[in-house]
Amino acid sequence: MFNVFNHVPLRHSPGDSYVDKAIKTIQEKYGLNYQQARFCHVYQGNGTLAARNAGYKGNDKTLAVQASRLLKDERVKAALASRATTTDPGKPLTPDQILSTWTTMAQDSTVPASIRIKALENCARSLGMFIDKVAIKGQFEHTHLDRLSDKELLDQLGQCVQVLSDLSVLALPEKTG
Repeated sequence: MFNVFNHVPLRHSPGDSYVDKAIKTIQEKYGLNYQQARFCHVYQGNGTLAARNAGYKGNDKTLAVQASRLLKDERVKAALASRATTTDPGKPLTPDQILSTWTTMAQDSTVPASIRIKALENCARSLGMFIDKVAIKGQFEHTHLDRLSDKELLDQLGQCVQVLSDLSVLALPEKTG
């Protein structure tokens, strides 16, 4: 199931149905009005910023007071506590959890196509379906290769192979006696 607290921007314009659907879910589940649910949706530790992003008006002091009131509301506390149990920011995700999240996002039709495509790319990349180019800098002489003797060329090539194998970019076959 798509987690209503993740994968959506803090701000949105009218018509972003996936954000509206997430906020509506919070409203219904916790009995909050739209702004309260929006506050829960965007809250990430800064109440003043969350109040502003939820649509409350006023200067920073007014928004801080509003955030303080909201954070004392039992329904808001419950909504935020529910979010904390589904996404613990202090605990790193495992590779399986990350792949599972990308897979869920890629298959969820309520997620915008651009995000679904990026999730598919991330899945494919993590499964080794893409090969990334790696830039490697080494201590090699900058000479024209066509001016090198065979021995000098082999020495340069040997240095390159050693650097690549040290970086685990190139797997060399084991030498057998």
